[in-house]
Amino acid sequence: MERYDRQIRVKKIGPCGQEKIAQVHVLIVGCGALGSYTAEQLLRMGIKKMTLLDFDYVELSNLQRQTLFTEADATNNVAKVEAAKNALSKIDSSAKIFAYKESFSDYILQEESCPDLILDCSDNYQVREEINNYCHYYKIPFVFAALAATSGQVMAINPVDAPCLGCALPQLDALIQKDCDLLGVITPLVPMISSYQVSLALKIITNPKEVIWDEMLYIDAWSYQLQNFKVKKQAHCKYCQKTELKNAPQNFMIKKMCGQNVFSTQIPAATFFLIDHFCQKQQLPLKKNPLAARFTWDDYEFTLFPNGRLHFYGFTSSKSIQPYLDNLVKGALIAHES
Repeated sequence: MERYDRQIRVKKIGPCGQEKIAQVHVLIVGCGALGSYTAEQLLRMGIKKMTLLDFDYVELSNLQRQTLFTEADATNNVAKVEAAKNALSKIDSSAKIFAYKESFSDYILQEESCPDLILDCSDNYQVREEINNYCHYYKIPFVFAALAATSGQVMAINPVDAPCLGCALPQLDALIQKDCDLLGVITPLVPMISSYQVSLALKIITNPKEVIWDEMLYIDAWSYQLQNFKVKKQAHCKYCQKTELKNAPQNFMIKKMCGQNVFSTQIPAATFFLIDHFCQKQQLPLKKNPLAARFTWDDYEFTLFPNGRLHFYGFTSSKSIQPYLDNLVKGALIAHES
């Protein structure tokens, strides 16, 4: 019997829909709780090309909610993407599964083909902001999903023609500042949120005209509440519009990013468009595309995004970052004035 017989029998799918599923390239950002459930469901429903992205390793505390991993993976400190790929390959050996042990900011600087759809299975809003910008630039959809404690949210997002993540979450900057907050989650919530996320992905792939792009779904696994919230595209959303370079404040808030030896801050957005001139003047090696710029300065690495988000790699304290930050912003302002 055909492997996908029971799914093909569903009128919403049929042979045509199953063929669409087999042709799609899906990128899953994050291979933790949501990512492990979501990757398995996507593979079982017929996705034949899947990219997994995560910089973390399997730990014993993951096993409560991350289904693709075993005690052996935790004991041997196996990278999550490798453990996930090994488990998924045993489910469907014909699928092409690509595993990248790196962050999303690293991925977007690679010369990789653009996926057809992204599943946001990350656990922080800094990455979600980057996904939102990436999908806006390449004009591709993604499915946002987040969970904590007993509740979660899911939304299909087409950031060009419909509300983007910034429109849906006007407090996104504040959420990014709370990324390091350690939140618990009950085990049954994860497959619930993942199932809604995969269901939206299935609809985007097979019947995109039926997708509701301006609605966020709220699910509570404890009280059994299910609510739909309408989201409007915001006329002044900073993620949907380009911002001009303005005089920057002298003191920047530098914070350490969760789970990584990386610091981050926010500088004037238009600095991104002046970074070529700055690096050329300082004789710094630069790798840049429309979504990110990475340069090396005194053996430290810096990644700058079009919205002005700046990451610092290799530093041990925020105090040691300040002189580089001051020189960068000052140099960009000088370049802007000239």
